[in-house]
Amino acid sequence: MSTSPPPRYLAGSTAIGDPGLQPLRDLGWPLEHDDLGNCYVTAPNRRVRLGYLPEGEDDGLWRISAYRDPHAAPIWGVCFSDTAPTEFVTAFTDALA
Repeated sequence: MSTSPPPRYLAGSTAIGDPGLQPLRDLGWPLEHDDLGNCYVTAPNRRVRLGYLPEGEDDGLWRISAYRDPHAAPIWGVCFSDTAPTEFVTAFTDALA
């Protein structure tokens, strides 16, 4: 009996954020890193920010927040855990772009 790998849709997230970040990077959103190994892309108007947080304190690997004012609390947010397939995140950021 041969064993097959799990279906791709069950594969979970990748160890890098590149696929999920790419639709926003293609729009020219700048990429920033912090000293913990996390990275962020921010809309030019500073109203949407995506954080790829492999060094975060919980399982929230991807956090996307939108703001009316870049200095105020977010008006909405989305969080994908570290088990979410990267294709889900990429589809979301592609729609966002």
